[in-house]
Amino acid sequence: MQPMSKDGDPVTVLAITNDEVEFYSEEGYLVLPGLLAPKSVQDLRSETLELIETERPPHAKLQQTSRIFTEGFIDKLVLSENLRVLTSRLVGGESTLHNPFTAVKAAGGGRFHFHQDNQYTAFEGPGINVWFALQDITPENGALQIVPRSHQKGITYDPVPSGDGDEYLKVDWEPEYFLPVRLHAGDAVAFDRLLVHGSGENRTSEPRVGYGVQFFRNDTKAIVDGKWKLLKEHPKFQLQRISR
Repeated sequence: MQPMSKDGDPVTVLAITNDEVEFYSEEGYLVLPGLLAPKSVQDLRSETLELIETERPPHAKLQQTSRIFTEGFIDKLVLSENLRVLTSRLVGGESTLHNPFTAVKAAGGGRFHFHQDNQYTAFEGPGINVWFALQDITPENGALQIVPRSHQKGITYDPVPSGDGDEYLKVDWEPEYFLPVRLHAGDAVAFDRLLVHGSGENRTSEPRVGYGVQFFRNDTKAIVDGKWKLLKEHPKFQLQRISR
């Protein structure tokens, strides 16, 4: 195992500027070049593919699991203090881990329809997703596709089934324009939970490997037992560690 960084944190320390915070607030996303320490990228990619092989998620368009190996590289990523500090800066207050997940699109995997993360678990308050590229990400292998400023109305669109015979959801309209997010291995993109986004087809013979980590600001609420309650006091997800 290669070292990640001097303090063992795979996420580099980024001094986010006020202009970047403002850009994130207005556009709903922010690209974060080199967010992962270079020596950690391959280890994280290998471990993500190992998880996929172990868990065998069924969908080629998004092979997704929130389980992680005990004391693995991903364990360090999702509990990264550098990452938590960064997300806190972008959401304007202290943040807490919500849900981590593999984001692997199999070779030949289809498009993932445009949706909002808030269509799955509705937040009343800020939420953020940091999506890590564990290889170069391009439109050819299924890059994320985002609709800038689509979060600004502050609403969660009514979800409809994806139409692919699976459990995934989508918005009931097609964006007039979208931005494919090209990333180098080790880069990341942070985006608001209300931002409309999806991903294209993977037209290559290799899997597209990414990893997502979601956070919420500590005053954010979610519906628990039919009532809006502080998510920090009633977390929807708990880390599920498995042994190799």
